[in-house]
Amino acid sequence: VLTFSEWSGNAIRNLSGRDATLVYLGVDTEQFPPHPTKEDLVVTVGAVTEQTLKRKGLETFVHAAGHARDLKFRLVGAHDPSALEILQKIAPPNLEITGWISDGELRDLLGRAKVYVQVSYNEGFGLALAEAMASGCVPVVTRMGSLPEVAGDVGFYVPYGDAMATASAVRDALASNRSAAARERIAARFPIGRR
Repeated sequence: VLTFSEWSGNAIRNLSGRDATLVYLGVDTEQFPPHPTKEDLVVTVGAVTEQTLKRKGLETFVHAAGHARDLKFRLVGAHDPSALEILQKIAPPNLEITGWISDGELRDLLGRAKVYVQVSYNEGFGLALAEAMASGCVPVVTRMGSLPEVAGDVGFYVPYGDAMATASAVRDALASNRSAAARERIAARFPIGRR
């Protein structure tokens, strides 16, 4: 049995009693280069469904944008019409919900953004987070699931569901100089070659 994070491996052992071999997911950092000039742009990526509004912290992300209306927030991912309607009712004007975008558009967006937010209730690994960090985005995350394994000491941590703390951490992340450290962490710990 292969697992892609220590957290997932522990879940497998606890639920099944079987052991699991850890093989982290990998990121091709050449495919996710940071732009030379980063923008004060805050991004999250995830499918927008009624289940992910809470589980992936998408509602928290939208509310955090409302607490930082001077900043640009972008939520990327395919969406169910009913879930999209819920978010649109609470979305402030500084939040753009783009829907699905191509891989090239996503790489460009992550390359330009300074901060990536993943405030999930649970994550088995967090590949979008790792790709964003490879792109030089400073992570704002919860301590849930495997997110601390990916973000490590580069991340800014917030309690799950706390939009005010998320907005504050976004400001701290924007003011930080952790972009290069985020990319270096992914290159060192999660290279595609090791996978």
